[in-house]
Amino acid sequence: MRKAAQYTADGVAAVTPKLQEGLERLAPRISDAVDDATPHIHDALEKAAPAITSAKDKVVDDFFPLVSGSWAMLPMRLRLPLKSPRFPISWRLLRPS
Repeated sequence: MRKAAQYTADGVAAVTPKLQEGLERLAPRISDAVDDATPHIHDALEKAAPAITSAKDKVVDDFFPLVSGSWAMLPMRLRLPLKSPRFPISWRLLRPS
């Protein structure tokens, strides 16, 4: 057990300076890469914003009313009474106003 602990300590002592040196070399490169990518990311976000807004508006204005209307018409299409023991909720509450 003592040998394993000694080998581990020796390995950590040997590797630690190499890791620190590698991190010192990488830090400026990573910083430069982030600085170079930042304007491209901002441009992409500006270009994507209208498409995201349009998709949200389409879902809210077109899809939700369609689903709501279909849900409200479901009892009639299934020929269920508006209040049924199988469906204890009142379907009248789900009809669009």
